[in-house]
Amino acid sequence: MGALHKLAFLLGKLDPGKAAWKERQLAKARELDVAREAAEQAVEDAFARDQGDYARKLYLIENCLFGVDIQPIAVQIAKLRCFISLIVEQEPDDKLPNRGILPLPNLETKFIAANTLFGLHRIGQMELVMKDFEDKKAELRRIRHEHFLARRYP
Repeated sequence: MGALHKLAFLLGKLDPGKAAWKERQLAKARELDVAREAAEQAVEDAFARDQGDYARKLYLIENCLFGVDIQPIAVQIAKLRCFISLIVEQEPDDKLPNRGILPLPNLETKFIAANTLFGLHRIGQMELVMKDFEDKKAELRRIRHEHFLARRYP
């Protein structure tokens, strides 16, 4: 969490008016083939509401932060702290659905309970892991992004 807050602080110092951040988000929206106008409008709406560092923190959590701990409770606490860090950046607006509070991301693949201290010891395991590595890496990146943004609607 310290890394998240420090990175958000540094981004705030580098781009205090959020002009570069907004332009980067609009450039990403313009790259879309489907629903380009809707994506551009969503970016404009988000910046019009000026939700503090919510967008920056969401980006950092999705692309820069990962967590592994052997204790499952530590993983749950890390997820909760991320949720709290995101939710405090949003301002409620009674005129909007859900009071204008955006849904929280799915962090199940970002923070996991596992033992990271044992490796691949068998001969041949490393070759099996490295086979088609770049293709699998790109596919995993796409799946993680979709999973991170997964929302459950009634």
